[in-house]
Amino acid sequence: MQRQSMITRCPECGGERVWVSVLAQAQYIGQILLKQPRRSASFFHQGENISDTQAFTCMNCGHTTLYANEPQKLIPNK
Repeated sequence: MQRQSMITRCPECGGERVWVSVLAQAQYIGQILLKQPRRSASFFHQGENISDTQAFTCMNCGHTTLYANEPQKLIPNK
């Protein structure tokens, strides 16, 4: 993904950040999904309010940031 090459410095300390995998004890191990509860998704368009994520961790201070890969899917309905 493009974010991996774009993001290199930590916003907290300026240290180098690397892309990391997330290991979670859940139904979808290794994947954290973001869901917008105020966005409707019809039966035929399931998942239109969900985005998977990508994580970056600073090798200096440990600060970790999650990014939505498809943030346009998280815009709430008006």
